[in-house]
Amino acid sequence: MTRMVGLILLLNMILMLATPPLSVMACTPPAGGLPPYAVADRTNAAEVVVEGTIIALTDAGNYGAIKTATVEVQRYFKGNGPAVVNIARFGPGSLCLSQVSIGQHWIFYTTGDPKTGLTAHYLSQFDAVDPATPDNVAQVIAAVGHDPVRPYGYWVYLPIILKTISSDISRSK
Repeated sequence: MTRMVGLILLLNMILMLATPPLSVMACTPPAGGLPPYAVADRTNAAEVVVEGTIIALTDAGNYGAIKTATVEVQRYFKGNGPAVVNIARFGPGSLCLSQVSIGQHWIFYTTGDPKTGLTAHYLSQFDAVDPATPDNVAQVIAAVGHDPVRPYGYWVYLPIILKTISSDISRSK
């Protein structure tokens, strides 16, 4: 009987060692809380700062995934580039990342090249974006010391916009 109990215990231990551990995501704030980085701090630390709206998101239905956002840029505060850019490294708060969704309008703090792809820039947890409020926009402009610029290639969208407006007018008649 003791031999049987010993064998069962041995098999249980082997099974426990053979089972991979569950992955756990956790983002713990540092002792004393998150550092209070101002809009100007994040603007100065980022290579490229844009205001835009998220028009697409990779793995949008997967909460735990690290995502890349496709952003329609309204203006560049720091840097310049195309009217549509991809910005990587968004995701769940459990990974200390900024959570974003399609249709949201933000100020994005990034690094990289707008032509080939940007990466969200974090000084702390969750701070790669800010709401595009008039106050935040004014703080970004003050930090960079000049007015924002329009993306290049913006005129490419003009025929699409005009066609959409034209078809909307036709349908309403």
